[in-house]
Amino acid sequence: ACSTCPTAPAAGCAAGFIPEVVVRVKLHALRPALLRRTALAVCLIVASGLAQAELIRLSADPGHFRYEPLAEMPARTLRFSVAMRIREFTDAEGWPPASYMGIFQGTDRRNSLQVLAIRNQPADATLVVGYRLIVDGQEREVASLLALPPDEAIQVEISFDEGMAAIRIGPSAPLLVGTPFAAVVPYVSVSSATAEFQVVR
Repeated sequence: ACSTCPTAPAAGCAAGFIPEVVVRVKLHALRPALLRRTALAVCLIVASGLAQAELIRLSADPGHFRYEPLAEMPARTLRFSVAMRIREFTDAEGWPPASYMGIFQGTDRRNSLQVLAIRNQPADATLVVGYRLIVDGQEREVASLLALPPDEAIQVEISFDEGMAAIRIGPSAPLLVGTPFAAVVPYVSVSSATAEFQVVR
């Protein structure tokens, strides 16, 4: 079981990382129009209006998951953007390395919207970027959006306003995702890897 989650990997992680779902975040669902090369640097702007830069580095052993909230209190409206860099891949069977940014409802991480960059197989030459909506620990919606080489980066922005989330990847148009969430906390996280997050908040 994950050190931050009481659930065994085979049953899925209560923190929001669900291994049996990962295999479905595959390249077949990619949208070619969204493929683009971007500089792998990350800026994150949290809607609270803070402006000081902070570097967050998270490490998770193979088969484990770590996260860090970016706010102390849930907000009904927020906007933030993230760029993530995986510094080290520590694959474990059934637990691909991935970096995440997203929001979770209140203090319950079983209700979350995640944007993730994941390497499904050790031999894969790309990271798959997609999103997942998790409600009561169950996947409700999932989509793969684009693929990037491991040394490339992506700009991701999430806006949230009373249940409606808008995901913007790079210069693409926002993708709207309805959620049952009332108020949320932004966060970053990593599984089976070491990742860095440059945060401005």
